[in-house]
Amino acid sequence: MTVRVVVVDDEPHGVRGILARLAGRTNVNVVAQCAGGREAVAAIRQHRPDLVFLDVQMPEVDGFEVLRQLRAEERPRVIFVTAFDRHAVRAFEMQPVDYLLKPIDDRRFEEALERAIAAIRSADDRLVVKLRDRVVFVRKAEIDWLGSEGDYVRVYAGGQSWLVRGPISSVESDLGSRDFLRIHRSTIVNVERICEVRPFDDGAGAVVLRDGKRLRFGRTYRDAIDRLVRR
Repeated sequence: MTVRVVVVDDEPHGVRGILARLAGRTNVNVVAQCAGGREAVAAIRQHRPDLVFLDVQMPEVDGFEVLRQLRAEERPRVIFVTAFDRHAVRAFEMQPVDYLLKPIDDRRFEEALERAIAAIRSADDRLVVKLRDRVVFVRKAEIDWLGSEGDYVRVYAGGQSWLVRGPISSVESDLGSRDFLRIHRSTIVNVERICEVRPFDDGAGAVVLRDGKRLRFGRTYRDAIDRLVRR
């Protein structure tokens, strides 16, 4: 599992210090570096990171305001970084993974990072479905398939279904597992549910799930089906 990280600090040496500590880690991918709060909000929405190292005190838009501008489903896990311990109480109201004081102690940095990675891994086997009056956690292993419905994706699991807001590409990224295969521009399937593949002469075809559900795959996804067959 690779953790996608955004680093936010208005001081260049602050960014460099975190990047230096993350360098060489094969399980961490820094997807963006930001020098301010507005830039951070845009980067988080664009890259959907797992973790953000977020400076608290920045001009115009501080670290707290960054999180306030994000919807709940957009918020990644956060490690606050600041030179001032007076922000600690307010910071922990935002439920961060950790809170690092500058100058950053190497041991504390490692502890915070490992705590964040452990938290991300523990939640990685669930898909979070936010409903109007509650939040449902669906185990990814129990999902049968997913299909686009306008601005939503319907998740089918164990005879039930739920709607998740957003494009199917975003949900596909959230699934983040080779156990799920995109077989059509509007369909993702749990490969463990596939019991039969039926290719058509035109390059398209269909897969049949254990419950008898038949899902068509497009010609542009034929290579993915072929790779699945060769596994």
